[in-house]
Amino acid sequence: MDTLYELLSSERRRDVLITLTSAERPLARDELARRIVVRRQRLLRADVPNHPKTKKVEISLGHVHLPKLENGGLIDQTKDGRYDVTLLGQDVERAARAFKKALNGDDTNRLDGSGTNQLIDSGTWQSGKSSQLSINRRSGVPANDVDGDNC
Repeated sequence: MDTLYELLSSERRRDVLITLTSAERPLARDELARRIVVRRQRLLRADVPNHPKTKKVEISLGHVHLPKLENGGLIDQTKDGRYDVTLLGQDVERAARAFKKALNGDDTNRLDGSGTNQLIDSGTWQSGKSSQLSINRRSGVPANDVDGDNC
């Protein structure tokens, strides 16, 4: 657990996970840095190559953040030097996002089961659709399936 907390303690590493999770392909370090700067600075893509933070972010990624995430098993480096998020990294990023959402007062993830989350067939959580299967948040079993056969 300490390793996980350490990996997620840095906003830059969380940015890496978010960026790689949403990317359509593995990214080179310079492209990853550009996307993070665009996201953080709310810049137009054309302004990023000359933005002073881009090189600084790229260097910190290479020397600190990418090695830590790779050693933690959250990202992998491809043979051509690009970075991609692992399945574990995707799960950690989703968990971090859900945790942040819960801290911001979103009651759809309440642990006492009184929230409004429901599970759809694909396994993703959505809120407020009455035609979807309701899940008991403590047991993970559909509310209408007491013996767990429909999971």
